Amino acid sequence: MSQTKGLDREARTLLVVADKADTKNVILEYAEAQGHSVISASNPALGLSTFDISKVDIVITDLFLPDHEGIMLVKQIRERRPSCPILLLTDAGHAASTQEGLRAGALDYVEQPIRQDAFAQALSRAIHSLPASTVDETVVLDLCEALSLVGDDQDLFYASGRLFLEASLKDTTAAREALGRQDSEDLAAAAHRLKVSAKAICSPRLSESAKRLEELGRQGNFAEASSVCGDVEACLAEVHDALRELIAGGLPSWWLKLVRIYRHVPCSS
Repeated sequence: MSQTKGLDREARTLLVVADKADTKNVILEYAEAQGHSVISASNPALGLSTFDISKVDIVITDLFLPDHEGIMLVKQIRERRPSCPILLLTDAGHAASTQEGLRAGALDYVEQPIRQDAFAQALSRAIHSLPASTVDETVVLDLCEALSLVGDDQDLFYASGRLFLEASLKDTTAAREALGRQDSEDLAAAAHRLKVSAKAICSPRLSESAKRLEELGRQGNFAEASSVCGDVEACLAEVHDALRELIAGGLPSWWLKLVRIYRHVPCSS
């Protein structure tokens, strides 16, 4: 398995499941030029395990893998994450097989040998099919919004913050334990509680991550939920650090109203 990193702000992560070196090279060359990341897997089993542990945006798979595994992989990806677009790599003269792949859940197809213009069009369609994100991923806490929810009452804000510190840690621990038991009901319930409390404290990134974890819990998708739970824990650590610093400092509400706390994002050279 190999991975390359793109630098574009709108970069996507592509998982390519194919055993032909020339096919992977064409995709890699174009994707890198557009700033995308590419993870390659030589067989469906490795591709599926990679999908489960990685933040893959788009899957590109050869339809004609041994033992009809290309079709099976499409179905498995769809079961795990219905919103993930899948592109098929097909061969000319195999219209029936291509249609079968599309019925299984693939979004589009590209014939091999791959022409860069045809691949560019299919990839563009896949990118545009991705769910739009309206959350600013850099905002840890929106303090202005949080204060407005409590009528600009500084003491109430700090009291709410202290309650959140305690309750959110319990909910995250409960979610992780439910994952270990593969208990979808308890996982969804813990994630739901965390989502609600994150909204109350005005942490959009944590709220969205908890919402996604809740959805995966309801689906019983424990493989992807494990990765998302890690995101939730990372978000929560940032929120806890920010809240503890604010509470310790005892800053007045007029100052808090002017502030949003952002994640630290290293500058690229």
